[in-house]
Amino acid sequence: RLLSNPCIVEYENRSFYLMHGYSSTDFTEKLARAVLEKLDVDGVFYGHTHRLLIDRIGDRILLNPGEVCGYLTGRSTVVILDTRDLSTRVIELT
Repeated sequence: RLLSNPCIVEYENRSFYLMHGYSSTDFTEKLARAVLEKLDVDGVFYGHTHRLLIDRIGDRILLNPGEVCGYLTGRSTVVILDTRDLSTRVIELT
């Protein structure tokens, strides 16, 4: 199911805020960081910018998996997240 609005998803005793993004790349990243700072969630996951970003902030995570198609950046990436410790693995598709 596709979600058009941001939402909080609970999974394995973790909570994650999911959003697409808005306006510019900089605005979207700043908004995602602000959400992570304000809400009691384990992570914020977003898209829109097509830029891979994984940032650990204390015991929480800010994550943008990049873009799977590689159309805009020339780099096709997906990210696997281990919800036990919030470790990540970037997979570059060729």
